[in-house]
Order: sequence, then C-alpha cells, then structure tokens
Amino acid sequence: MLNIEKSQAADMLRQFSILFVDDDADVRDSMASYLGRRVSHIYTAENGEAGLSSFMAMRPDIVISDVRMQGMDGWIDDVSQDS
Repeated sequence: MLNIEKSQAADMLRQFSILFVDDDADVRDSMASYLGRRVSHIYTAENGEAGLSSFMAMRPDIVISDVRMQGMDGWIDDVSQDS
C-alpha cells in the first residue's frame, strides 16, 4: 500500500482534472463545489451525451459518472486516445 501523508496526497490531487457527469443538478452542483476545492479543474455535464462531448474536448484525468441517466447513460465501454 502506498504510504503518503495527507498533505502529499492533497498536493497530488490538485494536479488532476475531473469531469463529473450527473443528471441531478443538485448532486452535480454540490459535487462540483466539493471537488473543485481539491483539484485543478472540475468540469460538469448534465447527461451522457454532454459528458462524452466534454470528455473529448477537455480530456480530463478522471471521469466520475452517474450510471443511470436518461438517453446515454454513464457506461462507456471504450474511449480511445485516438478519437
């Protein structure tokens, strides 16, 4: 197990960008606020289609997605680096 101190972990986390996808505006806003204080960039999207579009445009380091949304859900099988 990786043994690092909390301050080191916080510094490492600040280097990442996150895309948070959720169709519930309250959840999306509260998580964006929470995560935004901890990472370099936080991007949000309101559904799977917008999430995929944001992913392709922003190329975040981490994607957190609701898996039960209308239309395109949060399950994405493969997004290659060449797309």
